[in-house]
Amino acid sequence: MRLPEKILLIVFFVASSIAIYAQPKFKVKIYPSQIRQGELATLKFTIEDFQDARKFSFPVIEGLKVINGPENHSESVTVNGIQKSYSEIIFVVRAESPGYYNFSNTTCIVDGEQMKCRPATLTVLNNNDFNSELYKEQCIKNIGDADNRVKEKMHLKLSLSKNTCFVGEPVVATYRLYSRLNSDCKLVKNPSFNGFSVIEMQSPDVTENYFENINGKKYNVYVIRRSQLFPLTAGRMEIDSMTVDGDVNFVNTSDNYNLFSHAINLNSGTGELIVKPLPANKPDGFNGAVGNFNISSSLEKDEIPVNTTGKYILKISGSGNFQMLTAPVISWPQGFESFTPMVVDNIEKESFPTTGSKIFEYNFNLKKEGRFTIPPVKFSFFDPENNRYKTVYSEPVILQVSSPAETVSSIISAPKKSKTEFPRELIILGFATIAISSIIIFVVKRKKTEVIADTKDEEIIQDNVEYFTASEKCLEENDCKNFYFKLNCDLKNFAVSKFKIKGKDEILDCENNICRSVIERFYNLINEVEQKSFTPQPQSGNDAKIAMNDMLVRSKEMVYLIKSYDVLNSQ
Repeated sequence: MRLPEKILLIVFFVASSIAIYAQPKFKVKIYPSQIRQGELATLKFTIEDFQDARKFSFPVIEGLKVINGPENHSESVTVNGIQKSYSEIIFVVRAESPGYYNFSNTTCIVDGEQMKCRPATLTVLNNNDFNSELYKEQCIKNIGDADNRVKEKMHLKLSLSKNTCFVGEPVVATYRLYSRLNSDCKLVKNPSFNGFSVIEMQSPDVTENYFENINGKKYNVYVIRRSQLFPLTAGRMEIDSMTVDGDVNFVNTSDNYNLFSHAINLNSGTGELIVKPLPANKPDGFNGAVGNFNISSSLEKDEIPVNTTGKYILKISGSGNFQMLTAPVISWPQGFESFTPMVVDNIEKESFPTTGSKIFEYNFNLKKEGRFTIPPVKFSFFDPENNRYKTVYSEPVILQVSSPAETVSSIISAPKKSKTEFPRELIILGFATIAISSIIIFVVKRKKTEVIADTKDEEIIQDNVEYFTASEKCLEENDCKNFYFKLNCDLKNFAVSKFKIKGKDEILDCENNICRSVIERFYNLINEVEQKSFTPQPQSGNDAKIAMNDMLVRSKEMVYLIKSYDVLNSQ
């Protein structure tokens, strides 16, 4: 890789982290928000719309014990040229004693200022009576009664938010486990939802838990899966069942109160949904949108020079089946050359129905001057609540296309004139002299540095090979059980030797001459590999090999990028 190419690569990483941000937010979600003593809760701290976040400080809270975490996940999304970043820090805590626990004292340095987390409360109940009642459910006199006890006290159920809907209208399918027994369960059959477009409303690693009274008895309720379904065709649709296996620990009162384990298998049963076709009187341009929407339009710039790329932005907002929306038809004025739009989704997946927006960004080019009007864009959708089609229109937008000469003239004449004016020919000659001198300097310097760059390239590549020897050797095996563990070690060994630190948590605070965004990407990559090394991952098969190879390539590219800074700083 030549030096200019490495410069471009680094500039890409740096540029991707520079944007205009909204006001940062720091909040926490608690799953579930109410538990009893001895149970677990998941705390998901989220930092949104920030440029730089560091020194996250989780307070020591008497009565709560952290049993897992922190786990970190970060991501950036660009909408209309504005970058929005968020980072999640996840803990799992166990309630040691009852009470009300608030996490507003959790702090983080966000964009140079200390922020406190928005208030949220975890309620821990002291249910000694309930615990005693549940203990009685675990006690049986005859081992043969275990099956009947499970049938009476444990139920896996599927519920639908509605039983009849239109094509494209969302329905929520929720699978809940109701239990009065102490059990250890695992999911063995997950619904596939064939014939539906699906949005998951709950993370796979989060199980909502609460209490519910059924026929005068208090049950533990666990929400295993909650999915928003959008039917694609009309007719009778079957909603798949869910199956869980596990064990229940019983106390045999007729045998000195000895414990024994009883295997269980629970099935939710299927559900039925009647899907009605949309009415026949569909308006022109209808593309399957179902819900309630608005549309707006704008230009990135309302005046551009001729032969310059402009950007036209369409935004559809509201609620409904966003993932099924396609780009509306635009009646471009004569002479416009448009390109396939870039699509940006910004939806709230946990809401029902789904709310948010879908943005279509069209790049276009125009080769003639003038004043042009892009007419209103029509968007039609079906409103299931009122059982009728609706059509909305965007605003017309006006574009002024000027000649390059006019644009330059307007830029030059904008500042106030100085008292001393130089001849135009002299100014042009000065610019030409500077440009020619810059080219000569660049060519001489490039020839001088190419030899050094080539030598450094060989050193970096050799370093990469040495750092990833263990993980590469593991990847060559047919059954690589410890790939992510070894890759995790390889990356940490590189971090320790490169930054002279004791562990990965010091990476973000160590002094170095590397771009901040690159350091954060490297830190997040180590966290991602570390998480995979401690969670079950498929270790065999073609898909597993591809995933492991991709992770190795990403790791090598990141190490190469970091090492390339040594080349730049040595020049």
